Amino acid sequence: MIPSIIIHESARIKSSGEKIIYVTLPEEVKMERKTVPVYRIYKLQCGLGTYELHVPEIQSEIGKTLIVPAYMVPGRPYPIYVYIYAVTVYASNPAMGQREASKQTREYFGLASFSHTTLGRAMKKIELLIHEEENETEAPKGPQQPAPTSFPNAEEMRGRKKAVLSYMREAAGAEWLSLPEPKPRQLRPPYISGFIEACHRISANTYKKYRRLLL
Repeated sequence: MIPSIIIHESARIKSSGEKIIYVTLPEEVKMERKTVPVYRIYKLQCGLGTYELHVPEIQSEIGKTLIVPAYMVPGRPYPIYVYIYAVTVYASNPAMGQREASKQTREYFGLASFSHTTLGRAMKKIELLIHEEENETEAPKGPQQPAPTSFPNAEEMRGRKKAVLSYMREAAGAEWLSLPEPKPRQLRPPYISGFIEACHRISANTYKKYRRLLL
């Protein structure tokens, strides 16, 4: 059975000499549920180092619940900051291609690899959220519009970038900050900046709204 999810908004990636991060239970979960959690182990690529992430899972009468920190997407190798940074760099620059945005992302986070295809998949996941919202809020008008094509022309791509960037700003809330300056870079934990905090809000607010993770 796939567990349900609780997003841990206040959890942060802290530097650790042993490169092990134990995610604690949110205070509200501690108050409501007295069960002792078990831990799932995930790998998270932070700069050139790989961290072992111990994520609590709790059992109740209704099933299992995984406590997911807002900076993590289960099954994805990088913190959410990396994906949001790549998408935002790409979407903020109408003429920029995915390869250049991926290159800038690798340099900013000190990664050995982060491909343009990973960026493309992240864009499509966010676009799917946007299209689902549009389909729910608009009255039916003939056949449902198809998902974005794989090879849009320049005008279509500008529109798609604008829509994704608009969603990111909305999900980040009123305190959205523009992309950070290229230096100093975020090469390793702890990740600290206004942009990093905006990423936590984007992740948490997306789950609150859709009951789905951003990616």
